[in-house]
Amino acid sequence: MFKKIEIWILYLTLILVVISYIFYGAVVRRYSIYGEHLPVFKPISIISVFLAEIPSNFKKILNYRKPTRIKMAEVNPEKFGFNGEALNFDSYLLMPRYNSNVNQSTVELIDLKTFEVLHEWKPEINEIWSKIRNEKIKKHYLKKISIRNFRAKHALMTKDGGLIVKNNSPLLKLDSNSNVIWMLEDAKYHHGMELDHEGNIWVCVEYKPYKTKEIYSGKWNDKYYSQNPFKDDGIRKISNDGDILFDKPLTEIFLENDLEHLLVNPNNNHRDLFHLNDIQPVYENSTFWEVGDVFLSLRHQNFIIHYRPNTNEIIHLIDVNKICFGQHDIDIISNSKISIFNNNTKFYSKHKKVFKNNEIIIYDFKNNTFTNDYKDLLSNHNIKTIGEGLCEIMPNNDLFIEETGRGRLLYFNSDGELKWSFYNRPYAGANSHIISWSRILYQKEDLAIVNNFLKSIAK
Repeated sequence: MFKKIEIWILYLTLILVVISYIFYGAVVRRYSIYGEHLPVFKPISIISVFLAEIPSNFKKILNYRKPTRIKMAEVNPEKFGFNGEALNFDSYLLMPRYNSNVNQSTVELIDLKTFEVLHEWKPEINEIWSKIRNEKIKKHYLKKISIRNFRAKHALMTKDGGLIVKNNSPLLKLDSNSNVIWMLEDAKYHHGMELDHEGNIWVCVEYKPYKTKEIYSGKWNDKYYSQNPFKDDGIRKISNDGDILFDKPLTEIFLENDLEHLLVNPNNNHRDLFHLNDIQPVYENSTFWEVGDVFLSLRHQNFIIHYRPNTNEIIHLIDVNKICFGQHDIDIISNSKISIFNNNTKFYSKHKKVFKNNEIIIYDFKNNTFTNDYKDLLSNHNIKTIGEGLCEIMPNNDLFIEETGRGRLLYFNSDGELKWSFYNRPYAGANSHIISWSRILYQKEDLAIVNNFLKSIAK
């Protein structure tokens, strides 16, 4: 039935198959790293890359209309939207979220006295990326961040009625109609951002190409924008008009403050050495800080940095090892205390897991102590976002929490009673969708910004 073949023919065939596999892997690897086909074998390279991309392209077709889903177990699936009592004082919620009603992320300004949506921004992000001048960067963002997965993380209202947004992307200032006023495309802007006492914007930035010395970062490869592994984090202060007023890589800050030993520790994650995820400006002088200082959260270093840009000094290096695991949001809550949102997420060899629940850690500069004042409250309400997350301790001791990774917000009064909650799902039993670092606006300065904005759009 089967014809016998010479053994040497079989061996030769196997050798040729192995060689073809090696060649196939080489051309695909070259394209994935450098974005270029082999010049001599370009037609073969094009076909090879096409074949290699069939599974991912097929997946994209299947997921074309599929929104960004929560990857954790659902919580309280019977609840959706706002639940509970509205607040009895002037306050607003600025909420970036995946809105399943329009199949994209939007930013909503909500009156917390009525839960009414007063305004909604819906940036046409694909159209915005098409205006990027650098072709290599434009290609990267058009491919990686679409209207379907852009998150508008930690959206920020400015004093002149603008809205600042980003998502590991260029920094955008939008008008009330979601049109671009200005765009900074020279770097990747990410995680937290805040206004300072002068109305300037402090924001986390990742430099592309690197600003850090090659001995720490490795060599930048300009041939393919997205394949450079080192995350070169820094901080920037940007004016309301989009001018860069201050710019400093974290490696420089560490080196110039005699902290090189923290950069070369063999236990470090050298691709993501710092994981800068929040920046909090100081608004009032105290015994422990000055107006113009900033606090930085470095998740992978397990440090909170108190930094003074005016003198380039690290004033306090707060070690949260053994206290926090994967911390995020920092807030100044008194003239001697800061709060830290501790995800309490432990990173194991093949997975990461929240240990029990999230925590809100209070650090007191007066006596150098940490306390876990809300332990029972967060445990009782099963608050356990594996990543991201934030909190706001109000002057009246009310507490606002965003559980980012499970798509819900919770507001507690000073007695620990749940006043209201929000679940980012369109109806009971539906899938939850992500919320992207919302803000509760209640301070005098915040209310002035909101009121001026509402007046401007009413004209």
